[in-house]
Amino acid sequence: METLIGIDLGTSATKGVLLSADGRILARERRPTELIRIGPDRVEFSSPRCYEILCEVIRSLLQSAPRHCRVAALSLSGATGNALLMDRQGSPLGNAINWMDARSANDPGIDPAGLSPAEIYRIVGWPYFRGFPLVQLTWLKQNLPDVFRSAAMVGMNITYLYHRLCGKYGMDHSTATTFYLQDQEKRRWHQPLLDLLELDASRLPQLMPSASILGNITRHAAVETGLPEDTAIVLGAFDHPSAARAVGVLRPGDVLLSCGTSWVGFYPVPDRELSLSQTLLSDPFLSPAGPWGTIFSLPCVGDKVHDFVSRTFSSEPSMAERYARFNEAAERAPRGSSDPCRSIMESIARDMHSKMDNLARAGLKANRIVMVGGPTESHIWTRILTDELGLEISLPETGAFAGALGAAIMAGIGTKLFAGETDGFSRLSASSRILKPGTTQ
Repeated sequence: METLIGIDLGTSATKGVLLSADGRILARERRPTELIRIGPDRVEFSSPRCYEILCEVIRSLLQSAPRHCRVAALSLSGATGNALLMDRQGSPLGNAINWMDARSANDPGIDPAGLSPAEIYRIVGWPYFRGFPLVQLTWLKQNLPDVFRSAAMVGMNITYLYHRLCGKYGMDHSTATTFYLQDQEKRRWHQPLLDLLELDASRLPQLMPSASILGNITRHAAVETGLPEDTAIVLGAFDHPSAARAVGVLRPGDVLLSCGTSWVGFYPVPDRELSLSQTLLSDPFLSPAGPWGTIFSLPCVGDKVHDFVSRTFSSEPSMAERYARFNEAAERAPRGSSDPCRSIMESIARDMHSKMDNLARAGLKANRIVMVGGPTESHIWTRILTDELGLEISLPETGAFAGALGAAIMAGIGTKLFAGETDGFSRLSASSRILKPGTTQ
């Protein structure tokens, strides 16, 4: 039986799914992400440790697989926007700098001179965030010049993982958007930005479309992961457009609400200019043949809720039990209550409503909403959000693993097991709950 593995490299967890070619989810697995927090500003992580966690997830999926399964391909998607320098052998020259790291953002002396934030936005497709790789790399160049000059490969953690798996350096156009060095429309590295960093394109990974086969797994990686030596390694996408593929958010009018470390709205749009006119994050998604994607974010909402729940219900022995108490407290409180648990949920729902209303006035009307992420497991939170938005919300039972499922679909497209995103989604056998405003669950 032909199968596919999709991996979602999340900020809080690495998730994986084993998917059959006929759309059945055969196994799921997750492992927590291990961040290294050094003082108030520094957030890093070890790429070799990330690879070990990836191997653990893959081996666990294979152990749960039915007999006579053959993995045809594996693809990676996830939260990116981190900088990593590597030597000639592909070994890291230090930890990867996480997108939440604030050392470059808080340093007024770090500024890639020569282009305005507006110019950078039009080139790369994302507003100029000082915490992302363009500025991270500028910080490394100024503060660790010898290390920066010695780097044979400049990329992100996912670049390293692909190289560990298949011995080749590659980056898809969606993921490259978060790297801030790609001309998003021309789909190539933007030379003036490379010149600012004194970088030659030979020190950067090869740019390719999502669902492209980068190579086959190496013999060494096959031993480390348990995968067969002919497994194809396929390029994925940024986490939200990957999740959109898994839940069928593929056309204008569809909206994905992805609720994780940040709460995100992902909209397929007919063209890139509509996204730029609203100063939103742009993603190549299914272009040039299909729609672009546009993204708005409520940054770090999930982290703030997690911290509140950890502190408020610290007497409970596990985070699962703390979240259960959090949901129970919000459930007991009436609408508009001053109860802090209910207030947090209602405040986030109002912020989401405000964002979506503004986009509707700009011509991005939501006709169909699909919600994924941990909050979908909370009956009270999903009910509050449905009532606040005044729209039906679909809750796929596979929502917690949507990013990994999207990666598996791209692995299937790369190996021709699926004809395209619509074919991949149509084969999934997962069901969904539909919530309507004003009704109980």
